Amino acid sequence: MQPCPLQAVVVYFSGMHQILHAGDVGHHGSHKEVLQQLATSTSTPVLAVAGNVDDKLDAAGHCMLPSHRVIHAAGWVVLLVHIVAAGPATKSEHCIAFAVSA
Repeated sequence: MQPCPLQAVVVYFSGMHQILHAGDVGHHGSHKEVLQQLATSTSTPVLAVAGNVDDKLDAAGHCMLPSHRVIHAAGWVVLLVHIVAAGPATKSEHCIAFAVSA
């Protein structure tokens, strides 16, 4: 998978209430810069979780990229995780990705 050009990200996500990033932000410790650039370029707050390539996280990195987040947005409760495996924890709930516009 090729990285998405920043111009396309800015076009699609500028003006949103919030961006939810489901992991694989940046490997080898680049996650902080990637998230800052995304938030700054789109003028939109970003919440993210750690993916399997988000390595070299220090204590601050684990705070920025936890394994999961529960987010309340637009009347929804969203569980943001990187990989959902079938099993008792997932039950019959559906995992969705969406953007909430202004």
